[in-house]
Amino acid sequence: MTNWGVTKELSLDAGISYNLVNGNEPDRRINNITKSSDGYSLLRGNSQQRYFSSLNEGDLNIKTGFVYRLRDNIEEISSIRLGYIGRIVDDNFESTEYNMPTYSSGHFSSLTEIVLDDYYTQENFLNGRFGLQKNIDIYDVKKYIHSLYTEFTYQFSSRWIANVGVKYDNIDIQVDYDVNKGGSKGSNKIEKNYFLPSLNLKYNLNAKNSLRLGASKTYTLPQSKEISPYRYVGVNFSSQGNTKLKPSNNYNVDLKWDFNPTPTELISLTAFYKYIKNPISRIEVASAGGYLSYENIADHATVAGAEIEVRKNIFTHSIGVNGDGANRLSLGLNSSYIHTNAKMPLATVTTGSQLEGAAPWIANFDLSYNYAKGDFSLVNTLILNYIGEKVYTIGTQGFQDIMENSLVTLDFVSQARLNKHVSLNLKARNLLNPAHKLVRKANEGGDKVVLGNYKKGINISLGVSYIF
Repeated sequence: MTNWGVTKELSLDAGISYNLVNGNEPDRRINNITKSSDGYSLLRGNSQQRYFSSLNEGDLNIKTGFVYRLRDNIEEISSIRLGYIGRIVDDNFESTEYNMPTYSSGHFSSLTEIVLDDYYTQENFLNGRFGLQKNIDIYDVKKYIHSLYTEFTYQFSSRWIANVGVKYDNIDIQVDYDVNKGGSKGSNKIEKNYFLPSLNLKYNLNAKNSLRLGASKTYTLPQSKEISPYRYVGVNFSSQGNTKLKPSNNYNVDLKWDFNPTPTELISLTAFYKYIKNPISRIEVASAGGYLSYENIADHATVAGAEIEVRKNIFTHSIGVNGDGANRLSLGLNSSYIHTNAKMPLATVTTGSQLEGAAPWIANFDLSYNYAKGDFSLVNTLILNYIGEKVYTIGTQGFQDIMENSLVTLDFVSQARLNKHVSLNLKARNLLNPAHKLVRKANEGGDKVVLGNYKKGINISLGVSYIF
């Protein structure tokens, strides 16, 4: 990103970036073993598999715009902006699946006798004990987003500031696919034009209190995996995209109060509301195969909630001969309650469902100690997060919702700058190592069913950096 001053009032901002993301799932193996009264055997049929996949994404971003600064005789923050934003994304996915249908399953008295590498050999293949089938699935998603924007900011007085803008987006998404063993082959396009207005008002009640009002229209595009009909077979679930998905339109409004007791402290309260047209969500499809998919689940959905944020210094002292050092302990709290609702015609709960991934309660707490004197500085931060239970998949046609359990996580991050050149970094993530569970809600009179249960483990890293 760069900035050129054309004149005293006029400047040009321009920037370009390219992001490359590669994902690989190498040699995932699925082997099914059946148990009988006298031992074990390999399950016959297409139940033994080796799987390889790769996803390569290139993301080019271009931005250029002019800023013309107006004189408002106050803080001179009034300005007119106009410009162009471009984004070009290319997602390429390819998977290779080897199915090894078993014809002679063998007999083993114990699990320790089953050595799969000894069974799936060239000799056993030539002897007809198992077969080999290869299948390649590919899909390509290209996204072209071209945007023109204009924005006007004006400070009417020391108390009133207004920002009005409009953005035009041209969306062109092309999906080409040959997946599911040739069962799904074709292409699909999403072409949309959006005019996106926005309004932001700020009123300073006094030197420490201010009110902000924001209103805007936005949209949500489906992800590449959501619009390509490739059926991915996972460990716990299978999922398949939907080529008929439509983008969602979002209408947003929020009201915020900020109170700054000191320049480094804050108490903030926010109320917000969102109306979503054609919301997208993951659902469970009632079928013999039992897989997850993505749908525009309802005509509309609503989101409403409130958020509180607090930044408070427990103590702060200046140190050093000239008072240029710091010794400070501070805490931060951010908590929100979100109520979401969508009435989906095929949902098991007809009165309305939470939106997928939207936890009703979220809270973050951090305690940070800062010490700085001369070239030495130390920052220690303890971070506690809570995420409430949320919908993983909306149940349909008799299936109850699948829920993600609530989680409490704890991280510790420390950074010590020893001098002008050398710094040490310590990161300890997920210290509580909570269990991540997927649980299906119980039917009336029934019990919950645990569908998945795992732990991510504790991650500790130590780094050294040198600044030349």
